[in-house]
Order: sequence, then structure tokens, then C-alpha cells
Amino acid sequence: MIARPKKFKKRTCPKIPYQGIFLKITLGLVIILGIIALTSSNLRLKQKRLSLETRSEALKKEIEALEKKNTDLQAQISQTSSESFLEKEARERFNLKKPGEQVVTILPPESGEEKKIGESSKNLWRQFLEKFGL
Repeated sequence: MIARPKKFKKRTCPKIPYQGIFLKITLGLVIILGIIALTSSNLRLKQKRLSLETRSEALKKEIEALEKKNTDLQAQISQTSSESFLEKEARERFNLKKPGEQVVTILPPESGEEKKIGESSKNLWRQFLEKFGL
């Protein structure tokens, strides 16, 4: 006799109650979590962009200030190389004079008031010490 091939029986999974609802809820949660993750990353990127823009503006202002300072310094360099400036500085710093000129120095007046103020404060202090017997 010829053996008959055995028929395989389909195994059926036991049906989980509310399987459709469970799948929908899981899919909905995954979508909601994805939206939340994308939104939070978008907010972080926006904050970083704003901070970079403010830093960029501050750096631009600093560049402008430094460029202005650079032009001022260049003007001063060109001014210091002139002969009239060198002559003026030599007269002021080193009291130099041209041949035939006389240098006059004006001294500040001696003020007797400063001496009187100093003496009166010493006298007050001495009076205070004498009152308390020190």
C-alpha cells in the first residue's frame, strides 16, 4: 500500500480579544511619541538658532567697534609721523627749545591755606586726645 501524505493542519493562533483595538492604540501612541520627539527637537533647534543669531549680532557690533578703533589708530599713526607733531611732543616732554628761544616754567603758587588746614586738623586731634587724657 501506498502511504498517504499527511495533511498539515493549519495552526490557528488563539484570537486575542480586542486585538484590533490594541493595535490601533499602540500605533496611535507611537505616532504621538514621534510627533512629540520631532516637536521638542524643533524647539531645541529654534532656541539654538536664536542664541547663535544674537551672538552673531554681538560679534558684528564688536567688529564694527574694532574697525572704528583701527581707523582711529591709523589716523593717529599718520599724525605722529608728521614733523610738527614730533616737534610738539619734544617741546612738551623734554622741554626742548629752538635756538634763540627761552623756556619759561610757571610754578604753582604756594598756598598757605593748605598748611593752615593741616595744622588745624592736627590741633583738633591733639585737643581731642588731651580731653580724654590720652
